Amino acid sequence: MNNPLTTREAAELLRGADNILILTHHRPDGDTIGCGAGLCAALRQIGKTAYMLPNPDITPTNEVYAAPYWAAEDFAPDFVVSVDIAARKLLYPAADAYFDRIDLAIDHPPTFEGFGRAQ
Repeated sequence: MNNPLTTREAAELLRGADNILILTHHRPDGDTIGCGAGLCAALRQIGKTAYMLPNPDITPTNEVYAAPYWAAEDFAPDFVVSVDIAARKLLYPAADAYFDRIDLAIDHPPTFEGFGRAQ
């Protein structure tokens, strides 16, 4: 892993971004959906345009939390964030298309592969 950002540095990076797309992992659980929805809500509260990439594997239990934040098909992000994704193999096909565009990867496991422009 490269030099990880501090919390303050990650916050500054997000404050400087707009048109943000948030990626979650395949078969999304409450951890990735909670991270994505919480981040999206916080970004919107500070005036950012932010969405989550719709995830077709979501369960009805988690759908209620993510649905207000799904991006429209024509949303063109300028900044891409991954949440709770340790490895590329955890991306579903629509999210995998953004792998080389991840500007900030937010993850916690020791298995994190260290991708993204910033971590």
